[in-house]
Amino acid sequence: MLNVVITGGCSGLGGAIVNILHQTDLLLTVIGRQAPNNIGKDINFIKLDLSEDISGWQYSVVDGVSKVLFISNAGIIDPIGPTDEIGKKELKKNHNVNFYSPISIASELSKKTRNHNINLYIANISSGAASRALPRWAAYCSSKAAAKIALDCLSAENSHITVEHIDPGVLNTSMQKKIRNSENEVVSEARFFSNLKASGKLLEPDVVAKKIIKRIIG
Repeated sequence: MLNVVITGGCSGLGGAIVNILHQTDLLLTVIGRQAPNNIGKDINFIKLDLSEDISGWQYSVVDGVSKVLFISNAGIIDPIGPTDEIGKKELKKNHNVNFYSPISIASELSKKTRNHNINLYIANISSGAASRALPRWAAYCSSKAAAKIALDCLSAENSHITVEHIDPGVLNTSMQKKIRNSENEVVSEARFFSNLKASGKLLEPDVVAKKIIKRIIG
């Protein structure tokens, strides 16, 4: 049996993935501050605030699980602004959600799956921001880049772990709306995303979710 563990499963892309997977017979574990709207007996919800220290969380392997798939999806864009004006508190919150918590969860899953001779597959929902510098996005770019390389290091250290980084593209989500509406956004970037929205070229989460599930689960 496959156990899918996903963060950020309440809305956006994560919510779309959960909506599809909860209709299957796999074991679905959702980690986050809020439970999915369609939560039921078929969803194991673990309440954790990824912006805080979650190092005490422990994963319990359920009998019959032969493989674990961790979909690291949760992420925040804030703070957006000049790099030399980013406060320590805001930066810490961003890195906790985008970097520290995913690595903490992946590390815990790594230990438990290794002890039970189970393979761990990590699908990291990444971004183009993880590989290029965007003005005023220092917190987001650096945290996504850090998560990407750290997960690669974890995989390189453990033969039972496979990591795949997935850039879903520009989606029609609340995060994307915040980017477009941000007064601090760089003008060229704001026009780019606004033009995508105006031309109907923003990707819908449910469409992308289906492609990702087919790619990582089949």
